[in-house]
Amino acid sequence: MFKQLRACLIATASLCAARAVDAQDPAKGSSSALALAVERDAESVRVLAGGSLVARYRHGGAIKKPYLAELALPGGRNVLLDAPPDHLHHHGVMLACKAGDVDFWGEAEGSGREAHVSLEATVEKDGTSAVIRGKLRWSDARERALLDEERTVRVLAPPDPKALVVLWESRLAPAEGAGPVTLAGSPYHGLGARFVRAMDRGGAFLASGGLTGVEGTNGKDAAWCAYAAEVAPGEPVTVAILDAPANPRHPARWFTMNDPFAYLSDTQAIGAKPVTLAAGESFALRAAVALLAGKAGEARLEDLHREVIQRVGWGKASEAAR
Repeated sequence: MFKQLRACLIATASLCAARAVDAQDPAKGSSSALALAVERDAESVRVLAGGSLVARYRHGGAIKKPYLAELALPGGRNVLLDAPPDHLHHHGVMLACKAGDVDFWGEAEGSGREAHVSLEATVEKDGTSAVIRGKLRWSDARERALLDEERTVRVLAPPDPKALVVLWESRLAPAEGAGPVTLAGSPYHGLGARFVRAMDRGGAFLASGGLTGVEGTNGKDAAWCAYAAEVAPGEPVTVAILDAPANPRHPARWFTMNDPFAYLSDTQAIGAKPVTLAAGESFALRAAVALLAGKAGEARLEDLHREVIQRVGWGKASEAAR
């Protein structure tokens, strides 16, 4: 199914990047997807496309949550910021919230920890995607298990150096013996992205339905939300989170901010409307994180959202458990 995404990505990338500067190799571009490879060590899984690092998933070492630490177009610059001094608990693209009275977002003393209990990383036989799949245990500071999570992070083979899509899918359920667990938190908790410092300045938010700016997107519900900024002088990029209609809270409730730094989060409105899971119940979150060269407009992002959701099969709300 992922081969059929290439045509849409190629069209989106070429239009979005028409005015962008490709500082690495402006002639490098092809209708054939770049070959994927996976490298793994004790701390990270690195995904390469055409020999260039496009994603790094941090899963081990002295961390309190696994996360997507780096994201870049082939031959391009990383757009994610990891553990800045002002917010050491911000890690690239991460999933975190409160579970009961335990904070999994912050990393102060007494906070919770998300840890992999299993992990595998492979390139699909047909070469269409690199898949990072595993199970996680969310535990409190006393190592009491609260939640079990099934997580899949899938990097689609980019059709050329101008577009990249990463699929994130998580399913959370109470751990055995934990009893009912309530997912809640602050308005920014959820699947969030922190950007490199260069992107904090002069960026712009855009969401489906013509919503623009922080004033128009923060706290609003939309099918997708994007942030466009220069990752370096003269190098605009767009990072979009595409929410799946299969999610129980679709369209997503978004958190956006640009002062003192830029942040984008698909919150599923758990801050305003906590979700309580009894034994045997689960809560699913599916989203695509797209990185495009140039400043993408609403029409292109609508096309990309529709194509990704259709081809991946995330279009039926009945598939997502509450």
